Amino acid sequence: MNIKRALENYNNYNVRIAVIEIELFRLKQEEASLKSAKLDGMPRATGFTESSIENEIINKLTRIEELETERQQLNLEISIIDKLILTLKKNTQDIVNMRYKEKVTIEYIADKKGRTYRAITSILGKAISDMQEEYSKNCKNSI
Repeated sequence: MNIKRALENYNNYNVRIAVIEIELFRLKQEEASLKSAKLDGMPRATGFTESSIENEIINKLTRIEELETERQQLNLEISIIDKLILTLKKNTQDIVNMRYKEKVTIEYIADKKGRTYRAITSILGKAISDMQEEYSKNCKNSI
């Protein structure tokens, strides 16, 4: 995982998860309504081809599974980022959270922390590097 890219997309991941939740809700309601309109439960004759309702249910179930997988992947990336941020010093955590989660400018952070623009960019660069190193180290240990 590229930590800098994940940090930059942190809020986008959260938005995507919310959109997935809405789509899953809609798909599950549609699937339930299709199932209620389904066949009478009688055994099928040999060579029976699937009905359009059954195909639609299968398509919805497939899409639900895809969305749930995507949501799980995004949640895992968010969780990893959150845990990696916690490996940093408190002041650095604050700066990373302000920059990437709250989306405030480096100028604002520098003013708020009483530091220079260059100092904040240096802290952010070091934090990303440290987080990437910690992530890579843990990936190697899990293999």
